[in-house]
Amino acid sequence: MDTHSDEYTGMLQHTGGASGGTNTMAAEIIEAYLSKQFIKAMKIALSYARDDKLVETTIKGNVPWCDTTPKAKGGRQGLILVTCGPATQVSHHFDSLLMLVKDNIFDFIIVFGGASTLPMNIGPMVQAFVRNATLFRIPDVWDSLCELLASSPDVLDHNTIVIVYASYVEGKHMVESREISKHCPPHHVFGHEFSACAKEGCHPAASDNQVSTKNSKVRIICAKCQWTSAWVAIDMDNKYFFCIKPTIAPMLFWHHFPPSAGLNNFFMNATWDANGKSKRKKRQEDNADASTSHHAKCQRLSSSLEGSSSDGNEGLPMICE
Repeated sequence: MDTHSDEYTGMLQHTGGASGGTNTMAAEIIEAYLSKQFIKAMKIALSYARDDKLVETTIKGNVPWCDTTPKAKGGRQGLILVTCGPATQVSHHFDSLLMLVKDNIFDFIIVFGGASTLPMNIGPMVQAFVRNATLFRIPDVWDSLCELLASSPDVLDHNTIVIVYASYVEGKHMVESREISKHCPPHHVFGHEFSACAKEGCHPAASDNQVSTKNSKVRIICAKCQWTSAWVAIDMDNKYFFCIKPTIAPMLFWHHFPPSAGLNNFFMNATWDANGKSKRKKRQEDNADASTSHHAKCQRLSSSLEGSSSDGNEGLPMICE
């Protein structure tokens, strides 16, 4: 949707979600193509497949090598969305995607978005994911996607992937949304475009932030006011960014989506924390120096009192100035 591609891809194609001025949401486009009746029937069929209790056996009562029951063959429905439109960039558009998963219409939605969503760039990844889900029946959508991206990280050179998926935790239907992107300075740090600056009154754009790297650490410099953040390690997880495969894909990170205010201010908070630690360390050193000086002064005064004990002052309390 809104790929600006004239090449036939075999997918549902729609232009107008962003460029056509119609502001059409992805959920509305899907409903227009498939109809409400079809979506309702699909939801009922998925529910029956999930609840199926049929157990197949061979003539001799053994378990067959291939499970063809409805629960094994069906019961899951996914949507792969290719867009450079507002599906994940505008809040009410993304909310409509969340509702598709929360309402059990789809079990997962994978959104390819960015500057290069042409079929030649993302087609092999989509085909590999479909093979894993259908032919090899890999049950965990998140693990399958991470494995594929770790083996083919180039797809994230100019794109990001947002995945919305449902799971059941202690019988509760939980919906999780995450974004996977690639750490590639000087454009993306942890795969994210930061536009924050700690200097009051400075409001830089993402393109105004310059990235500097050194010894597995990174910092950003505001090109407008030259504010410089603290160094942050990229070879370990932090509060917001997590490496999907530290050993084989150390440059691929995921974070919760949509990004929180704390994530967008990550380098600002890291700088304040670093400055706070420096100030605390300096205060501790100053206190230690003062304590040492104080102790030495007391010792000198004690020695002078001991030397005057012959004058009849023995036993007087030691006085510290």
